[in-house]
Amino acid sequence: MHATGDASVRQALDAAEIVRQDAGGGPAMQIAHMSFISEQDLPRFAELSVAADACPFMWFPSPLTEGVGAFVADETMANIWPFKDLLAAGAVVAGGSDWPVGLPVLNPWLGIEGMVTRQAAADSANSSDSYGDRTVNINQAITLPQAMAAFTRESAKALGITEETGTIEPGKSADFIALDRNIFTGDIKDVHNTQVTRRWVAGQGS
Repeated sequence: MHATGDASVRQALDAAEIVRQDAGGGPAMQIAHMSFISEQDLPRFAELSVAADACPFMWFPSPLTEGVGAFVADETMANIWPFKDLLAAGAVVAGGSDWPVGLPVLNPWLGIEGMVTRQAAADSANSSDSYGDRTVNINQAITLPQAMAAFTRESAKALGITEETGTIEPGKSADFIALDRNIFTGDIKDVHNTQVTRRWVAGQGS
């Protein structure tokens, strides 16, 4: 389901609650975008096993973020993308892209960096040269390991395929990549420049 405002997110969660009452509990469910979430609805994501499917074009200053801010009250805008609160409430936060609608470049590293810095990345389509040190709701920044999990393990959870992939474990598909750097020891503001040097799908390299 797609929902952006707090009222539409609540409506989506209400629908999920109805589905969860069915025998078997229903399928894996996600709410994409969910930019604004009422505080009382934060725990419902975990309670209803609904994943929060995030897309990064609004995690940091951008023309789209500024456009939203022009029509949304300041106190509401100050609570956009509550990743930290969702994680604290036990929700699955999955990294997405909304490409090509939301993010002009299909680059997950841009989203990962933005989850941690909540700033526009230098050298990106939304260069920090235009926004300086401005951030979007920096109080909801999460750690790099949490952001990496959002784009790997937690995305597999959101899709309901954790028995097949999402982590490297015996019996799962050997899906992994080699990078040109150790992102955990380098500058977080350079993560968006990370390059994949090789990839393996089901153990087959390319």
